[in-house]
Amino acid sequence: MYRVRLSQFLMKSVLLIFLVGLAVSCASSATAPKPYPVEFSLDNEVRDYARITLPVKIKGVEEWFLLDTGASATILDSSYDIPAKQHTNMAYVATPGDPILISTFRLSDAFLDRFPIPEEPVYRVKVFDERGRNIKGVIGMNFLKKYIVQIDFYKNTLAILDPASKPQTDWGMEIPLYFNEGGIPYVKASLPGHPNIEMMVDTGASSSSLSSAIFNAYTARNKIRTLGYYVMTASGTYLTKRGWINGLTVGPYEYNRVDMTRTAMAHLGLKFLSQHRVTFDFPNSKLYLKR
Repeated sequence: MYRVRLSQFLMKSVLLIFLVGLAVSCASSATAPKPYPVEFSLDNEVRDYARITLPVKIKGVEEWFLLDTGASATILDSSYDIPAKQHTNMAYVATPGDPILISTFRLSDAFLDRFPIPEEPVYRVKVFDERGRNIKGVIGMNFLKKYIVQIDFYKNTLAILDPASKPQTDWGMEIPLYFNEGGIPYVKASLPGHPNIEMMVDTGASSSSLSSAIFNAYTARNKIRTLGYYVMTASGTYLTKRGWINGLTVGPYEYNRVDMTRTAMAHLGLKFLSQHRVTFDFPNSKLYLKR
């Protein structure tokens, strides 16, 4: 009798442990973060309007933010109400126009899907959108630098991949990625007569650009007709020049009829990038382009 009761007790104990384990497993599954990749659908007209917008939740409220690899930190639109106690400092920030002095803040409880947005620094400036949408901010490099970000302009998707992912053949051609002192990524490109051009890779810009010295020298030497062109920046709107150039080499690829403007800093914008499937492997300082 003692043995029977002991066996029944053991069976009940094992069953109880199993049920508790199953409950814990189910609870863990319910709260476990989604596996990589985490994918977002993009605006069907992203290639036409050259803006990538993603949903960011701030204290549970969803707002639309631009994805901008040309921004060193998170930016909130000047219309966003930030309590004075979250103010931290003042800082000069470079723009394609003139540097501007702005306030920096601390932002808490902000997420892109399950990924936390760094609390600081956060800049507060006017965020422009050509389509007049209610854009509340910008996701910058202080967030992006930890991840592999893949943008498929043909499928209109953006995916955040596991930072431990190994390069895949369908990522395309590998190009070294460098970073300036502000953490902004750039590649080394070339034009005939200009063999080593540092160009920021800027998903926050629609068009691409060359520095004033290179733009002026190249267009004059090649007798390229230029047009007046207005550029909007955080420091204001200014008139510059625009032209179409041939012979731009980025990695193994050569491009002709590239729409370029003249600005203080050379960069490759979304209209250029949207010709490819783009993979930013920020942790390993690589850019992959697939045409």
